[in-house]
Amino acid sequence: MSNELLENIVKSVLAERFPDASVERVVVRPDTDHDGDKILLITVVLSSRVDQLDRDNLVGFVRHLRPRLPEENADEFPHVRFVSASEAKILKLEAA
Repeated sequence: MSNELLENIVKSVLAERFPDASVERVVVRPDTDHDGDKILLITVVLSSRVDQLDRDNLVGFVRHLRPRLPEENADEFPHVRFVSASEAKILKLEAA
């Protein structure tokens, strides 16, 4: 499964859950957690501040995202973080 397709799936769920959010980009990359389990590390870069998102929708975001992921990613649990554009620069995500 291509990262571009996964990013588009994440963007689609973001648009449904946060219609007013200004999303600059989504970065998806396979990774492993501290236990060695496969995960999808998903970073959502927002033009606006993260605290402007509805907290209730943040809590359930993975619950809405997971069923939309292709079966081949069923073992890779999505770990999602939301950052502002300025935080992305600090994290050096602008080249990702």
